[in-house]
Amino acid sequence: MASCPLGYGSGKAKDHPMACASCHGIAFEPTYALVCKCIYCNACVGDVRDCYSCGRDIEGSEPAPEFQEKINVFLSAHGPKEGRELGMFWLEQAVKHEKKGNFMAADARYIQALEAFREDGKNSKQEIAICMSKQAEIRWQRLSDVESGREMFKEAVRQLISETNPENVDFTTLAVTYMKWGALEHSIANLRAAAELFKCATEARENAFVKGMCDGEDVVASRFALANVRVDLGENKAAEELFRELLETLPQGDQLTARGNAMRQMAEERLRDIHTSSTELNPR
Repeated sequence: MASCPLGYGSGKAKDHPMACASCHGIAFEPTYALVCKCIYCNACVGDVRDCYSCGRDIEGSEPAPEFQEKINVFLSAHGPKEGRELGMFWLEQAVKHEKKGNFMAADARYIQALEAFREDGKNSKQEIAICMSKQAEIRWQRLSDVESGREMFKEAVRQLISETNPENVDFTTLAVTYMKWGALEHSIANLRAAAELFKCATEARENAFVKGMCDGEDVVASRFALANVRVDLGENKAAEELFRELLETLPQGDQLTARGNAMRQMAEERLRDIHTSSTELNPR
């Protein structure tokens, strides 16, 4: 095996200074903290007062463009080379950035992960869909790019339903993607589209439940989202049927989880609101 140009042996490759001291992902737009010169992502260093690496006070920052070349050399020597392994590596980095709120870095890493998964071809459809769904959420919620988010959700769904064998469809990931896409449409008052997407999510979750890929509460959550949109559309009768149906589906007593109990309480509250609205519109 060729030696690492930076001097890291294979046994030390995981213990390296290429990661941001804040989000712990490979530094994106690497930046030096001043005066200690510890490395951070450009977007992360502004939130730090005492350096996470050395403990010194941070008195500012400066770009570290030469450090990017160091990262490139390190990854060339120690990083995954191609295909699914490389895609999973960048996906892991994206999640690290996202958890710390470095959304521009996360967006860029999801793009790198997608490129690697696409090189892998047909064996990475699920990973491509997961990447696109997570990136779509960032584009929509964090970067205020609704149209880009919508297109990415659409492509994620296309990837998942393109399986020629229905038995290979990942209904759990499909349902989650429909739910997130529906939430996007609901957030901009595109209620008809949201209702259709929540209906698709419910059907996907029902399929997942039959296959043992999710629990009953996941199905109820999709029905709850659909029922809420029906209320917003003024379709109170359809909404009432859905709320009553999901209340009958939820377990009773000690078998009811905290999540299930919260949905039960919200469904009962929505039913009371529907009844009150109906009474006001049709007084005796």
